[in-house]
Amino acid sequence: MPSFLADNAPYLLLAVVGFWFAARFLVMPGRGRGGLAGMFRREAPVSEGGLDQAAIRTLVEDSRAFARQRPDLRGLLLAGGFAAGTARPDARVFLIFLAENPAAYAGPESLSGWPYPARGHGIVTQESGAEDGAMLHRLTLRGAPPVTLAFIALEGQGLPAPLESAVGAGCLVLDDPSGQALSRRHAWRERH
Repeated sequence: MPSFLADNAPYLLLAVVGFWFAARFLVMPGRGRGGLAGMFRREAPVSEGGLDQAAIRTLVEDSRAFARQRPDLRGLLLAGGFAAGTARPDARVFLIFLAENPAAYAGPESLSGWPYPARGHGIVTQESGAEDGAMLHRLTLRGAPPVTLAFIALEGQGLPAPLESAVGAGCLVLDDPSGQALSRRHAWRERH
């Protein structure tokens, strides 16, 4: 055996192992799906799904409880991105209550029986007012996404202008003891 191989056998073995490692794991692992080529290849864009009803579960539960404890409220619908499953964390939640008399929900005191703020989501700001025959409460809550509570009349099929785009994005029936929320949702869908 030549002396340079006998003297450098560990180095020669290390060189063979290094070459094999580079060829196997760095240059062409899995027929070009990784290795050095994979390090310089652009990643495919990841489509991130939005938030759905599960993200606002306690808000939905407390709103259902509020609707059920008041006999003049005949249905509850969720509209907007959370109904469609496309909402981002800062998206507005639209809750639509079907009321016999929306004017009874004109002032901030009309929301005193709504249990959600008592969970630590106190109302920071509140804008209330009548728009297109409905009573709207635009709320900013501590530690929660912004919320619009809309109280609309049972008898009309119209939809207040501020809720048009939210219902167009998506609308789900959350509570419907009278069956009117489902028929209202179908009427809105036909318009959109």
